[in-house]
Amino acid sequence: MARGFLGRMGLGDAPRKIVFLHIPKSAGTTAKDYLTACIGSRKRGQTVLLSECFPDDLVSEDEVRLARTARFVSGHFSWDAMQKIEPDAAVTFTTLCDPAERLWSLYFNLRMTASKNRRKGMAEVYKWACDLDPSAFYTIDDRRIRHLANNVMVRQLAGEFDQMPSSDQEWQALLDKAKLNLKALSCVCFKTTFDQDFVKVLKLANYPVIETIGRRNVTADPQLDPSRKSEMRTRFISQSWDTIESFVRWDRELYDFALDLRLSGKL
Repeated sequence: MARGFLGRMGLGDAPRKIVFLHIPKSAGTTAKDYLTACIGSRKRGQTVLLSECFPDDLVSEDEVRLARTARFVSGHFSWDAMQKIEPDAAVTFTTLCDPAERLWSLYFNLRMTASKNRRKGMAEVYKWACDLDPSAFYTIDDRRIRHLANNVMVRQLAGEFDQMPSSDQEWQALLDKAKLNLKALSCVCFKTTFDQDFVKVLKLANYPVIETIGRRNVTADPQLDPSRKSEMRTRFISQSWDTIESFVRWDRELYDFALDLRLSGKL
């Protein structure tokens, strides 16, 4: 059985199963890659990757069965999908970042992704990201964009990823569910404090912690001057706010709620 490098570490306590609810563009790729290296590949069934990243995507029963026996489950899936895995004995965690920052990262990633790495079914979205500035991009009436952009943290953590409320009352109900579910997770990692937060995940699950955990940012582009990227980000946040405000309103409330829990020592 392939166990990644974990099997060669000689750890005393048995490692625990880990389930990672990965919110898109929230600094989760480092965690996924690190744990996959520890545990082993998807080919051997040690790691299972689930995705509800497209509208109407559902986790199949076959995927659920595989996830129940895997040692590490990760992906852009919903709270309801996670419950089907029966994660009661597992370490469960997610990563959060500032909601406006997340939208910037999503747009930048779509704009800069090389054609050979573009996801099937997203060709038009990538093209729009290249051709349009952020304000125009987020006004496109496209279900795929709304699915990835519209208050994703609340929708994923509340239940079904594909939910799209049409009223403030419906959004408030989702937010209330998301808050309860967030508190039920074993750990929450913030982008701003990721290194120390992720170490807590590893220690709780009895996994090895190396001195420096290499950070991976799939949005990074070595060919783009850092100052230019910073300029683009600043302009996006300042000039696009009227456009993106509705996409981050409820996520902002959830993010601030999580920060308050962290400051009070309850998270």
